[in-house]
Amino acid sequence: MTHSASPHRCSIVEYQEAEGVVAAASTATGVPETVIERLLTATGERLRESLRTGSPPVQVRRESVLVADVAGLLRLSPVLELEIAPKFLGNDWQTWREDFFVLATLSRHGRVLPRSRVSAGHGARDDLATLIGRSIAGMYWENHRRPLRTYRRRPTVEFTYDGDVDEESIAVPEADGFRQTRVTFDRANRFNATIQAAVVELLPEVRDSETRKQLSRVYDALAPQRQASQRHRPRTVPTRARVWQPLYDLSRQVADGFGLHLERGGLSAPGFVMNTWRCWEDLVFLGARAGASLQVSGQRPFTLGERTNDGIKTSVSVCPDVTVGAESPPVLLVDAKYKGRVERGRTRMAEADIYEAMAFLEATGAERIVLAYPRIPRAGDGVPTTGACTEFERVVIGRRTIIGVELEVRGISRAGGFRAFTSGMGAGLAPWLTAP
Repeated sequence: MTHSASPHRCSIVEYQEAEGVVAAASTATGVPETVIERLLTATGERLRESLRTGSPPVQVRRESVLVADVAGLLRLSPVLELEIAPKFLGNDWQTWREDFFVLATLSRHGRVLPRSRVSAGHGARDDLATLIGRSIAGMYWENHRRPLRTYRRRPTVEFTYDGDVDEESIAVPEADGFRQTRVTFDRANRFNATIQAAVVELLPEVRDSETRKQLSRVYDALAPQRQASQRHRPRTVPTRARVWQPLYDLSRQVADGFGLHLERGGLSAPGFVMNTWRCWEDLVFLGARAGASLQVSGQRPFTLGERTNDGIKTSVSVCPDVTVGAESPPVLLVDAKYKGRVERGRTRMAEADIYEAMAFLEATGAERIVLAYPRIPRAGDGVPTTGACTEFERVVIGRRTIIGVELEVRGISRAGGFRAFTSGMGAGLAPWLTAP
């Protein structure tokens, strides 16, 4: 069995049935189709546990592969990688990877997989550096109450006996005391030095000021450390400190040489996955907050009704993704929706989404709600207008109105792309921010 110099990469789009993927991967790598199917199935189970999805996001069918609710770049084996493009970017858009990583830095629901290396090439690293920097800072502060300490022998000179004292020093002590070797249990070690070296490598590359601030705090918390040696870095942390292994793995990769983008090449970069629908919720909230002219709050609870069970009464609450306006009732509600219905080439709001929107309106007393769906690339699209907010359907029920809109995301990684997205969303919401 012969392998190519670099791993074969399967590229598919979320929610699109990908036919012939297993057969093509088998031909390119020489790995039997049954083995590739097992690798894909195992990856789906791993993602289900990691992202806590109800069912495995990767499903292998008779002659196709279907991925739902996740996107990212994963290593399945030393010779095979899986690339999943979000459905609202597609893999035909030239800069979809750059757009993907901008979205990943904006969302709270992305996850770096430091042990899942994917092939990469040299290139611009701004977005990936911010993503990795946020991940390192987050993993450090998650575990900092259980410091990564190791035992080491440290020479010292003291009159107090607290270690192995040099015999000659007992007879002829020095001016400051006896020479002795003390065993310490502290944070000055090769593992923390590697994490600190990764922080030093990332700081000049990270554009986001908040991420730089968090990395600087990590550096200060770890100081002082000796300079980490690349040749003598252990591969695993001590068993008692195994919660630090993911951060250490990622830090080793960064400290060994960072400067990558996720195009196929001869180097390697950390794998990454994210919950696409959760990322979409974050993006809609950020776009509404930056684009709307009124006060915006997220996931604000409202009481819809009352539940009685065995004589015990509890309230039934609902939480629309975005509430616009400080008044009661709110001026407008916005809810992020990821799965629309397409019938005869036209996008429609799903009935379940309409019923949920009615519950939001009933609980809040508002009269208008916007359901924000991602715009899916279509054949014949020209250059997309980032942030374009297009109404595609409206449902009027009495005095209440439900508006379905599509938001264009492609191009958000360009200079001023996020500003264009928020401006476009703000312009789309503007007509609904006035009194009924």
